[in-house]
Amino acid sequence: MKKINLLSIAFICILASNLQSQQDLLCSIGNLNSGGTGSPNNRVAHFNGDVYGGSHFSLKRIFTDNSFVSTGAPGGVNALMNFDGKLFVACDQLNIATYNTSNNILEQNVGSLDGTVNSLAVINDELYAGGRFTGGVAKWNGSTNWEVLGDGLNGTPSSGHDLQVNELIEYNGDIVATGRFRFSGTTRVNSLARWDGTSWHPFGEGLGLGDPNHPEGIGRGLAVFNNKLIVHGNFHTVDENNIPSIAVWDGVSWSGLTSDPTWPNNNNLLIFDMITLDGFLYLAGEAFIEINNNTYHIAAWDGAQWHGIVKVDPEFAWVRDIEPMGDDRLIIGGNFSQANDFDPDEFILTGAITDLFTCSTLSVEESLFNDIKIYPNPIESILKIQSEITIDNIKIYSLQGQLIKQASDTEIDVSNLSSGIYFVSISSDGKTITKKFVKQP
Repeated sequence: MKKINLLSIAFICILASNLQSQQDLLCSIGNLNSGGTGSPNNRVAHFNGDVYGGSHFSLKRIFTDNSFVSTGAPGGVNALMNFDGKLFVACDQLNIATYNTSNNILEQNVGSLDGTVNSLAVINDELYAGGRFTGGVAKWNGSTNWEVLGDGLNGTPSSGHDLQVNELIEYNGDIVATGRFRFSGTTRVNSLARWDGTSWHPFGEGLGLGDPNHPEGIGRGLAVFNNKLIVHGNFHTVDENNIPSIAVWDGVSWSGLTSDPTWPNNNNLLIFDMITLDGFLYLAGEAFIEINNNTYHIAAWDGAQWHGIVKVDPEFAWVRDIEPMGDDRLIIGGNFSQANDFDPDEFILTGAITDLFTCSTLSVEESLFNDIKIYPNPIESILKIQSEITIDNIKIYSLQGQLIKQASDTEIDVSNLSSGIYFVSISSDGKTITKKFVKQP
């Protein structure tokens, strides 16, 4: 495979030699910082011919001549959406704004909600927002206000179950929402619900973890493939069926995505995004599937077999976001320093991606932290951090984004943590990098 390095500084674009314009590309945008919000901060979009990448610090716009501008995005970018001739931007601190292409600033001119917006979706020519605000799901009225759908969706903060809606999609005429929530009014919906235009309805017992103290799982994303609804996230069961991480609804019953032995059917599968394009279901995340002795961060399912698309480096890198660019092309964003061109010997399909164009939003802190290592991994007791620079602060987060521990020492006792996946956020001089580790018993 052809490997294209992404320079770990500022915003660098590298065009494959056989490409003539930005329209013939797969655009990959690196640099992810979890920010402790539990929602993705790295988002990508294609708007009016330009490519946009939203990170924890800023929104970057790259023009067709490969020049760029950067705009501050307080708290980080959670979602980007092209709607009604405008680029809508959801930021942690600005709530909802639009991007002014004339002066490259974010303008708060589209109303506001009383909490963080995690996702934006256009359904039947209407713009919807999902997130951590009252009601969880709201529709933009086109002028000044957002209208919550019916009784809305609710968490149970007193039990530590804060509301979050992570994605919205249309399926069979209904709006489907997933995230972490328990109720709509008095109806229990357990993190997966559908809006029929009048009220919210559950999908049976919804998403579960098999834990009576934390009964509802967390849905991370939704897609529709071959007229079936697909949900992925952090869950062990769907409607009390033992189906971990990703599940398929055919309108009658739930099943796993595939019985293909290539598929890693386990509870720790980290899929961060999935979309459908030209008859294929694309999944992206950590290196999650092995095909022909290669492990991929993006793979495509055609309904019968898997196709490896893209691998990214370094170790513990991941792809956070995939967005269609139009004309059979994708933009990807995540935490990586280089990407591998897809291998035409492994993926020869009509309308498939044929070229690679990379756009890095990797900032200066990535360059400074390139040689930071954490070890051992997996770990049982003491997490060690190897670095040539001074570490100011270290934070450990759960897979759900909850802050577990803070430290400044480069040796941290994690023996009291439960087994599972965690993220360690390492900061120095206002710059931050996040790495993953696995805690063993």
